[in-house]
Amino acid sequence: MATQSFRLTRPIQFQSLTPDAHFHTAHHLGTAYAPTDNGACVRTDWTFPAEHSAEHPADAHATFALLNPFEGTIASTDRAIRADDNATVSNWGREGGIGSAYALLSLPDGAPLADYTLLIGVYDDDHPAGFDVLDPAGNPAGKTFRYHHAITTQGARSDREQSAWLADNSADGVIYTGQPVNITAFLAVDDIGLTLQMDDWQAQPATQVGLNWAQFIVPAGYAGWAELRAGEQVLHRYQVIDIPRTFERPAVDEALDVSFVGVGDLIGVQWTDTPQIIRLIWRGTGSTEVSYTVFAQYLDEQGRVIAQSDSVPAQGNRPTVGWVAGEYIIDTHSFPPVEHGANAQLIIGLYDGRTFERVVTEHGTAFAMVDLP
Repeated sequence: MATQSFRLTRPIQFQSLTPDAHFHTAHHLGTAYAPTDNGACVRTDWTFPAEHSAEHPADAHATFALLNPFEGTIASTDRAIRADDNATVSNWGREGGIGSAYALLSLPDGAPLADYTLLIGVYDDDHPAGFDVLDPAGNPAGKTFRYHHAITTQGARSDREQSAWLADNSADGVIYTGQPVNITAFLAVDDIGLTLQMDDWQAQPATQVGLNWAQFIVPAGYAGWAELRAGEQVLHRYQVIDIPRTFERPAVDEALDVSFVGVGDLIGVQWTDTPQIIRLIWRGTGSTEVSYTVFAQYLDEQGRVIAQSDSVPAQGNRPTVGWVAGEYIIDTHSFPPVEHGANAQLIIGLYDGRTFERVVTEHGTAFAMVDLP
C-alpha cells in the first residue's frame, strides 16, 4: 500500500469540461481539472444505480490518460471512486451513492504549454475491461470517453542542457514514404528548429525549446538517408524506402465508384473465397491532413451491426495522409464468422479516429452501400 500527501499553497480552482460522458451502468456526473506545475489534477464524479450497488458489490475505478499530438499516452493512472466519507462503491449498499475519483497526472519534464487530450473510463472488479461508452443513440462506442484538446497545462522545466532524439515509431530506423514518423526530441535553448533532411527534400515543423513531438511524412519518390537535425547538430539518421505504388486499375467484383469528399474514391470490392475477408479498392485523390480510418460493417435486415472491421487502410500500412493522386490502394478487411439473412447489406466509409466524425460522399451520405453476392 502506498500513500501520497500534498501541500496546497492555494485553493484548487477546478474548471469543468463538457460534454458529460455516457457510460453503460456507471452514471458520469461531470469532469473537471485544475492545472498544476507539471500537469493537471483531474476529478470525475460518478453515481451507480442502487440495484447495481446491491447486486454487484464491486469496487469501481476511474481511468485517466493524457495524450500527446500523436495520440500516444504520456500520463495515465486509475483511481478508486469514493464517496465523501471515503467509502468505496462496494460499501455504498442498496441506497447507492455519489462518489468521485481524483487523479494527479504529471507530464514529462519539458512538455510544452499546450491543450492536451484527456481520456476517461470506468471499470469495476466484475468488468475489468471497462464499461462501454454510449453514443447519443445508446450504442456502444468504445471504452474511453475523449475530451479533445481540453487540458491546458505544461510539464516541469527540464534539466537537459543538450538537444537529443528521444524516441520514434519507426521500424528500426526505417521510414517508408507516405507513412508518418512520429519523433520525440528535446531542443536546447541555443538550437534553432528541428529538421528532417535529405539531399533534395527537407521538412521543418513548428517547434519550441523543450520537449517536442514532431511528425514527418516523406513524400513518394524519395529514397536514401535522412538526418534529424537540431540546428547543425545531427540527432538521428534514418533510412528512407519508397514503397511501391499501383497506378493500374485493379479488377473488382462489385463496381462502386463512390467519391468520399477530400479523401479518395471507393471504386469497388473484391470478394474472396473466404466470406469473412473482403478487399476494398480505393483510388487516391491526394494526401489528407487527417489520417482517416476505414470502417466496413455488415448490417442485418433491421439495420443493426452484426460484424465490423475498422482500420487504417491496408492494415495500417497505407494511411490516407500518404495517398498519391491516381494510385490504387488494396485494403483488406477481415470479419468474424457471422450468419446473415438474404437482405443483409455491407456499408463502407471513413471517419476521423480522434472525433469519430465520418467523411461524407459526393452525394452527402456518410457511407457507401454494397449489395452482398
